[in-house]
Amino acid sequence: MARVRSKKVKKAKERQRQARRKVERKTRRKQRKQQRRMRRVSIGRAARNPKASPRARGCLAVHFW
Repeated sequence: MARVRSKKVKKAKERQRQARRKVERKTRRKQRKQQRRMRRVSIGRAARNPKASPRARGCLAVHFW
């Protein structure tokens, strides 16, 4: 035999489901907003060319002099 749930339990479950959906929507919105920001930053070009990373032999020479 199937168990019958009371209306109060059904309503409480429905409220929980709605609250969970609301939180999920907020997090999705926040993630999308963050992705948009990141996209904007990555599209922009640098004002000057990046500085070359130091080579091992160059660093050693500087330390000895």
